[in-house]
Amino acid sequence: MMPEEAQDICMFFVDDSNIWIEAQKFAASGNSHMPKLTDRDRDPRLRINIGKLVKTLLGGRFQGTSYLYGSRPPPNDAVWNTFEKYKFDTKIYDRARGKEKQVDSAMAADLSGESAELSTGAKFDSEIKEKNKRTVFIAITGDQDMVPPIRRVLGYGFRVELWAWKSGLSAEYLKLANDMSLLSINYLENVFKEISFTSYRSTRRSGKVNPSCTLVLCEFTGSESTNPDAEAIVCNELDGWGRLSFITPFNMRNEFYVEFPDVKRIDDMDSLMVKAKTQFGGLWKIMSWLEYANRFNEGPPAMVETSNMFAPLEGDGDAKSVEIMVKRESQPIRHSVNVAASVRDTSNPWKLPIGGEKSENAEASSLDDSSNNKWETSYPTNMSPIVQPPRRISKHRLLSLGATGWVYQIDTDIALKYPRDPATANLVQENNIYDDFEKHKPSPFVIQSFLRLPNANFMPLLSGGSLQKRLESNQRLDHRHNFLSVLRLESTQTVERWAAELSGGVAWLESLGLVHGDLRPENLLLDAGDHLKLADFDWVDKIGNDSQGNPPPWARVLGSEAGAQRGTFGINGPQTEQFAIGSLLYAMSRGHEPYAELEPGPHIVDLLQDMKFPDLGHGYLDAIIDACWKGLYDSVESLAKETAGLNGAVTLPRAEALDQGYISEMRDRCQRLVDGGLLETDE
Repeated sequence: MMPEEAQDICMFFVDDSNIWIEAQKFAASGNSHMPKLTDRDRDPRLRINIGKLVKTLLGGRFQGTSYLYGSRPPPNDAVWNTFEKYKFDTKIYDRARGKEKQVDSAMAADLSGESAELSTGAKFDSEIKEKNKRTVFIAITGDQDMVPPIRRVLGYGFRVELWAWKSGLSAEYLKLANDMSLLSINYLENVFKEISFTSYRSTRRSGKVNPSCTLVLCEFTGSESTNPDAEAIVCNELDGWGRLSFITPFNMRNEFYVEFPDVKRIDDMDSLMVKAKTQFGGLWKIMSWLEYANRFNEGPPAMVETSNMFAPLEGDGDAKSVEIMVKRESQPIRHSVNVAASVRDTSNPWKLPIGGEKSENAEASSLDDSSNNKWETSYPTNMSPIVQPPRRISKHRLLSLGATGWVYQIDTDIALKYPRDPATANLVQENNIYDDFEKHKPSPFVIQSFLRLPNANFMPLLSGGSLQKRLESNQRLDHRHNFLSVLRLESTQTVERWAAELSGGVAWLESLGLVHGDLRPENLLLDAGDHLKLADFDWVDKIGNDSQGNPPPWARVLGSEAGAQRGTFGINGPQTEQFAIGSLLYAMSRGHEPYAELEPGPHIVDLLQDMKFPDLGHGYLDAIIDACWKGLYDSVESLAKETAGLNGAVTLPRAEALDQGYISEMRDRCQRLVDGGLLETDE
């Protein structure tokens, strides 16, 4: 990596309101990333991911002084607070007081003032002079009012990168670029896919739906009544209809209200009902709101109360501007932060992504489609678009749909992972990790692979399911799948063996110079003997790289004790992995994750950053959890040696890696399935 003193320094000047409306227009216009909306010229569901925007425009350079200019609403300052976490000085003015023009004035003043100050300083300080040569002003605006201050910045000899939507760019900038070579004009359309996503969930303030334009998907008949990926299937199907729609999960985990706010005629709604029955009829029973309400002997109220619940989001982390990301496979919806919504995986906990969260704010009886909370706080993943697997695969039992691929049960002892989008290299990257694994003696605590192809990974079917499902089976949940209380606890011996198996698997990765990077209950599987194994290696990374983080409580944003690394997830290594292990051991022993009893939100991030952890007892296992949270083990190997001595790890049967002869036999069997046409695409 280039040393900091040799990197370009990028100063950001972001006109929030100027680019937001144009982003909505572009999203609704129809493009290579999103279908055209036929009933709106703006898509109010469009979200911009703050972390990805900053990271994309930085392009590996260093982030310097940065400003965000905006106006209220939103009354919820979480959006502005998020920018502050990305090192932005936020300058917010009350639109209601007629001060909206102050946004332009403040931005113009800062552009002129910063460039003048740096230019003056260079006359007296050679270091500032050299630094100025590496300084780039990144202005995100298309407003003609910013032409004079940007001309002034250029006049001082600074490079300016202007980013704007084509539709919102003043022609004066094109003229200026012809006259001044230091100005480059860039279009946000070119990075649209990288910086944005769609937030499908209704976030109307009133928490109500309009029965006249709402249909209900109920009585889910998929492979599992609690399939956490059902919401992703709904959203991706609706995406192709070209109609503005919002969804509200209700009652059962896979029961949804689907609202079409721009439907005005009964026959229009009837045609949508017919289409829904055609497209969703194999998985859900489709009903009008009236039919649905009458099942309970209730007349449909004028407006129907629903909770203002948001789903997860996706993002990416960065050492210079941290993003708490929503990662791979499913995570429970309860962890959403009041800042966003999109389609990532219907179960990701932090969607600040379906990875969603906020829609907009509007009148009490209308959908949220104003400009509030259009920026996203992204807490782990880049989700590929969903592409249905060939019928030869999809006829089998669907186990899960995650960020990388579909997982099907192909036989009683074989699971197949198939890419959710064959055009991407996500699965290939994960398969390469398995190639590296097989160069070493296998770990009994890491799931193995039978056969890998560019578009498939055949693996053992672990009948115990994920640790997440095991925890949920021991919990009392409400009708929205939110945690209420613990019904049963695992035996201490079982938890102790799991502790040894978990830390043993992570220590094995450490011996290869790697971290798992995504240690969560969803990515830990249980076999028929109740042995725990690590799975899902699409976030594996090298020790020593910047950590990409994870949503709380599986990762911690570093506090003041970290010095220059404060506000980041730190560096991949023993500290990042053992923190996740500590939270996992807490969940195993308590039956719920840390802080499950609290309302989800950024305050949990703050608690962990301040090292205010849940109370622990005085037992040996709790001492290990405490040491993990505080990063006291100098290596995961040291932790693994300690957990290997726990009573349950010693007295219960030990796990064993699969015999190589068996692996070879199963590889041949999987190859015969491939030769028989299992992976052939539909004509």
